[in-house]
Amino acid sequence: MGWTGAFMNRVSQASDGAAPARPSLPLLAIVASVTLVTFLMALVAGGPLPGDLSITLWMQAQLGNRPPWAQLVTDGATMPGVLATIGLVAVLVVGLIGRKAIFWVAMAFGFARLTDWLLRASIMIPRPSPDLVAVASPSSSSSLPSTLGLVYGALYGVLFFSALMSDKGWRHAVAGLSAVMLMLGGIARVVLGGHWASQMVASLLLGVLLAGGAQIVVSWMALNLGRR
Repeated sequence: MGWTGAFMNRVSQASDGAAPARPSLPLLAIVASVTLVTFLMALVAGGPLPGDLSITLWMQAQLGNRPPWAQLVTDGATMPGVLATIGLVAVLVVGLIGRKAIFWVAMAFGFARLTDWLLRASIMIPRPSPDLVAVASPSSSSSLPSTLGLVYGALYGVLFFSALMSDKGWRHAVAGLSAVMLMLGGIARVVLGGHWASQMVASLLLGVLLAGGAQIVVSWMALNLGRR
């Protein structure tokens, strides 16, 4: 099974020299459109969107405002915990679609970190206020984007798409794990008062989009640079 197969169709290269299949462009277009709308709404609002405050208060009432698991999930997106996250994703992706896919994981993570740096250099939106919700770790950095959202979206996005591309019998379990980790990442940051729910959705979607973009770039490099 070619590691550059399309997201929604498990394909293999027909012959030597055949062009690697690229991700489903309609799927990426849908993700890009939803990401753009969500991100622009969060950006224009400059704070919580209608419903964000109620969602945070409800989650904190149900789960607590400083659950240990939420901090553990958060640590998985920053050093040194992110190394464990990268390692887990890399091992599973290689098992699903082959060793060369390690380059996809690396590029997706690189895209996430670069995007986080670029956006934080140009956007400043206040974090949730302790006057409104419980905040576990006050920060002066911008609430949009979420570093965890970008990193988890990119890494677990690669893992999710790899499961869709694979023909392994355990691919469905991996796809489910990816979806669960994306949801847990978003919930964790909201419960800890680090971001509003709308900001987490926007950041996670952008991370998933970066995963798709990284696959296109790696596919192009495999096709064009491999011929030289």
